[in-house]
Amino acid sequence: MSETAQRSPQPLSRTARGSSPRLAASLAVCVLLASGCQVPDAPGSGSEGWSHGSDTQLDGSEYPAGPLHPDTLLVDDEPCIEGVTVSADLESIRLALSCPARDFALQPGRILLGSTDGGYLRRVESMEAIAEDEVLLSTSFATLSEAFTDIRIAEHWTFGAREVIDFSGRTLQGEEGASTHIEVASGSLGIVPDLTIDVDFGFLSVKSVTAILKVGLNIDIEGVFRHEAGDENGGMIELQTIHHPLDVAAGPTRLRGELEMIVKLGYRNWADGPGVARTGMHGSGTVELGGTWEKPDSWESHWLPSFEGEVMPLAVRGEGAWEGELAVQIEATLKLQQVDGSTFRFEVYSGGSNNSGCAQKTWSSDGGLRGEAMMRLGFFDDGPRDEHMPDVAEELEPQAGLITEDERVCDEEDGGDEPGGTLPSDDDGGTLPPVSESGGNVAPACAGANPISCGSIVSADTSTPLATNLIDGYPEVVGNYAAAESIYQWTAANSGPVEFRLVDPEPMVVDHDVIVLDAGGGACLGGDFVAYGFHSAAFEAVAGNTYLLIVDGYASNVGLFRAELDCSP
Repeated sequence: MSETAQRSPQPLSRTARGSSPRLAASLAVCVLLASGCQVPDAPGSGSEGWSHGSDTQLDGSEYPAGPLHPDTLLVDDEPCIEGVTVSADLESIRLALSCPARDFALQPGRILLGSTDGGYLRRVESMEAIAEDEVLLSTSFATLSEAFTDIRIAEHWTFGAREVIDFSGRTLQGEEGASTHIEVASGSLGIVPDLTIDVDFGFLSVKSVTAILKVGLNIDIEGVFRHEAGDENGGMIELQTIHHPLDVAAGPTRLRGELEMIVKLGYRNWADGPGVARTGMHGSGTVELGGTWEKPDSWESHWLPSFEGEVMPLAVRGEGAWEGELAVQIEATLKLQQVDGSTFRFEVYSGGSNNSGCAQKTWSSDGGLRGEAMMRLGFFDDGPRDEHMPDVAEELEPQAGLITEDERVCDEEDGGDEPGGTLPSDDDGGTLPPVSESGGNVAPACAGANPISCGSIVSADTSTPLATNLIDGYPEVVGNYAAAESIYQWTAANSGPVEFRLVDPEPMVVDHDVIVLDAGGGACLGGDFVAYGFHSAAFEAVAGNTYLLIVDGYASNVGLFRAELDCSP
């Protein structure tokens, strides 16, 4: 470093400016521009003499023409500035200059607009010459309504291909085999966001702001709750954060930002007895939420859901009452020039409950959408504030029913009619009995099993007489499989990973599951369980072993399907 660079910082010489108080606050551009927007009273705004919201100065002359306010400096276009370093909190900006620092005539009160490190919009509070060709600036928050005049900033963004998140197998609580274990047996979420903003500026004011977030959704979720008496818990885990860059024209420059989407998975669980419950839903559609603010202070919320789907019948085994829910939450935040803006949040949920008592249990399932949007606005008259739109909801058709005698589990010592028995588990050597309307899951030899080979794709229809109806339930799978199934038989030539899966499944049309059994006993026995999945079942094959690959309809679901055996997944 040169001797000049090592000198103590000296104040940068500058022309004195007027010192009238800064405008009390500036409307930060809704959604994008003004989270925590606070413009403290300080001299040097460069806007002295102007009447707020007026087209004229206090002396009657007209305000300067736009689109940039005279105080705004486009840093990227300034020939004297060679480099910019911005601190993480945006409060300090270091400028590397091609001209001597003493000749750099930047003044406090000016607004800097630049693109470094994601963009920034800051007001200069003070300056120091820290080297012959470097200046250190102390800055504070500024709003777009102070930087621009008579301009409209509007853009519509689509973000390309659908983002797909697969969270199958995620454990929410406990471990497999534990008395309390909550997991997502199958879960996938497809997200296609779409964003619109439209902001109309006057002079030192915002005339109107619109922000609409539209999200295309495709969701398939099913959870299994293994619970104990006295369970009462819940939580939320983060699945993934998605970043979509934003770039929008603003007069002679461009503003940069991002749409940040945080996807979370939550659950709620309450029980007063031991048991197992399975709940889920399938659905797809779009959700639009947001709103419009117009001067002087009117607000119109926007909520337009178009979501179709169905909730699954609640499958319950065990004792006592239970209530639970799974929810996928999407929280989207708009940021522009590194300033947080509006937050949109909504959830897709599925849940269920059953009443107390073992002999006569009733159940219900529900699901749908719920959400909220918060528009962050900074008003001149009362300072920054958050505008909350009303909570919103869109419910799917609920289901309810009575759990039959064959579907309940009671300890024989209690006579089978009163609560208080224990639920068999792998830990004490017992197994959960199958859920079956016929009372059993052992059938004659699998005479109807069709041969299948590696790489084969098969097509069938479980609603035709060619399908069999030999297995009503599986001890390792919660639910009723009274519907017909298609069974395929395969003998492994080599040991290794194998996957049997549905091709282009349509769970909203027909809800087929995939099950793999060990055929060593020569019978269609649900207890010879190997693997299971809603759309696919992966397992480790053993050379020489024969397996039954089954496509079975959940509850009463029957219909067309295509399936593939992949021996090299």
